[in-house]
Amino acid sequence: MVIETIDGWWLIRPNSLLSRERLIFDTSKGEVIGKTILQKWNHKVDLEMTSGFNAVLQKKGVFSASYYWTDGNLFDLMSISSQFKYSTPFAINIDQNAFNAGINIPLITLLGVHTMLLKQSQVAYYG
Repeated sequence: MVIETIDGWWLIRPNSLLSRERLIFDTSKGEVIGKTILQKWNHKVDLEMTSGFNAVLQKKGVFSASYYWTDGNLFDLMSISSQFKYSTPFAINIDQNAFNAGINIPLITLLGVHTMLLKQSQVAYYG
């Protein structure tokens, strides 16, 4: 998968064929800048960046349609909610402290949306 923003574009691909780990390549530098690890039983996604930034994408409830990026201190950086509307499929709320943390907001936003779509397709496939 390719994520493209005004800052550049990144390539997200699995580490191996059956791996739950996905590597994030910065195409302008030609190097790995991070990885995501899909947890199997608790529906969390761990993000580990080479800059030292770590975050977890998780749901707050069992029947929730929202995912939250939280940092190592369990502080909510961003929430991404499914709206089930054609005109606005997602609602994204970014906390002001996320801008002060020095993280790449467009990258983690699109990673969160991609992960939500991936989880929805897995649920639809497996029933």
